[in-house]
Amino acid sequence: MLPVSQLSVSLGSSFDRCGIAVVERVLTAADLAQMDNVFPALGHCSPGARDADFTSAARDWFADHPALTALAVRLLQAPAHLTRVQAFDETTGANWFVPWHQDRAVNGPERPVAMLTHMVAFRIHLDDCGEDNGPLDVLPGSHRHGRLDATAIADVATTTPSLLCLAVRGDIVALRPLLVHRSQRARVPAARRVIYIEFTASPPPSLPASA
Repeated sequence: MLPVSQLSVSLGSSFDRCGIAVVERVLTAADLAQMDNVFPALGHCSPGARDADFTSAARDWFADHPALTALAVRLLQAPAHLTRVQAFDETTGANWFVPWHQDRAVNGPERPVAMLTHMVAFRIHLDDCGEDNGPLDVLPGSHRHGRLDATAIADVATTTPSLLCLAVRGDIVALRPLLVHRSQRARVPAARRVIYIEFTASPPPSLPASA
């Protein structure tokens, strides 16, 4: 395990510029075992689980995890609190392609851009994810364009070289919700469990405390 304080000093500036970072060696074997235990049971054709599918104890565990919270604070450069926990697993029965998009709405109405710019999402990989396993594909720096409609997203996709986010068990892929990204269909479907959590600045500087 590598303490967050010992991560590269350029991590924050690189994340601000690119909107994406793959962070290694922050989680312990015990952390990963706990995440294995709380990963929701998914149906054969179910692509994922929502926040409500996690127990309150599991959700509290993520919210209070010192390394995850410290990483969120470092990337947001502000106090942070957990706002969402989800789970995904790409299998033979749930092998989906998701086109280029921004995570402006997740199981609800679209969220204000002022809020999204003060959020960070962590994709915690519980299984290895190589080129054949449907890795996340991102357009670095695209989060800086703000809210994009379908036409603007297509334009950015034609002018920005994409980046495949390969990962091994225990890696954390941190990204800005406004970063344009897609998920390829796996060429060799296998277990690819991902726990997805979001942290929000407390409160976002541009929003009132009651928002």
